[in-house]
Amino acid sequence: MKAAIIGQPQSGKSTVFRVLTGSERAAGQRDRTEVGVAEIPDWRVQYLSDLCKPEKTSFARMDVVVLDEGDEQSFFKAVRSSDVLIEVIPAFLIAGFEEQGAANAITSHFEHVHLSFLVKDLEAVENRLERLRLNKARPINQMEPAFLRQCKEALESEIPLRNVNFDPAYDALLENFDFLTLKPFIFAVNVAEDSLRSPVFPGRQQIEEIARKAKIPVEIFSGPVEEEISRLPAEDRQEFLREYGLDEPGAWRLARVARAELNLISFFTMGPREVKAWTVPQGTTAVKAAGKIHSDMEKGFIRAEVMAFDDLYRLGSVKAVKERGLYRSEGRDYVVKDGDILLIRFNV
Repeated sequence: MKAAIIGQPQSGKSTVFRVLTGSERAAGQRDRTEVGVAEIPDWRVQYLSDLCKPEKTSFARMDVVVLDEGDEQSFFKAVRSSDVLIEVIPAFLIAGFEEQGAANAITSHFEHVHLSFLVKDLEAVENRLERLRLNKARPINQMEPAFLRQCKEALESEIPLRNVNFDPAYDALLENFDFLTLKPFIFAVNVAEDSLRSPVFPGRQQIEEIARKAKIPVEIFSGPVEEEISRLPAEDRQEFLREYGLDEPGAWRLARVARAELNLISFFTMGPREVKAWTVPQGTTAVKAAGKIHSDMEKGFIRAEVMAFDDLYRLGSVKAVKERGLYRSEGRDYVVKDGDILLIRFNV
């Protein structure tokens, strides 16, 4: 899972990168892609760790990159290799301007990127249709021309392909084309400190309207506040957050929303050596989940012993879960659910 942070200069991209990954961007090297790793907070992992007291506790993780846009070709290549885009919107820079002018300036970067993605995808669709028409290429299958015409119609209407309800029969075709407008977006709206206590910030109405039409989730944060939170000891953070009416840092919310936008779930493994969260797509089978842990587990899969985190949390111990008959064995085709705790039995 890779999240790419984009946005206009001075929007707060480096701040988002820093509070997500705990690392700095290299000074004086803004023309290169910076890469870091962010943990995805999950109170369930901490609960299992407190219960097991393992040697090691591992949260789910995602790669995070900051994309600079000096070279268009490199930018598009980096976007294609990312799973989700975090658009940082600076709703703090232009508060002195008349509201409509502020809103237009604040959202101008997203509008530019949105349009460039539409144009790129439309070019790709039209080129492919032309090659098929001239018999310079063979269709992937008999449905491809109709699929491409549906894409063309949406793109010409400025509808990103992620918002098109395609027939499930087109799923294989969607995987075959690396369309930019399929990439999910998240709006990370960077507001002034005072705006955390009040819902008022420059461009709010326009940001919310764009997000509603494009079906983009919106997370509000304040760069200076996030920086302060990241420097505080863990025991002092909750009191600091309460001063702003917050339950958790904005960086934590962003990490979880990114995972949700990709339809990912977490399952857990637990034992004296390690408690670990594993991230897989919804619909993953037990045998594929085993392969996520280790390829030998997938090859030699026998069964998965499964219990739900909610049952363990409610009853307080693995022994109690077993006594209630809620600890069970599942075969290779069992579909893993979010919060499942798995013990894989295998033989190689």
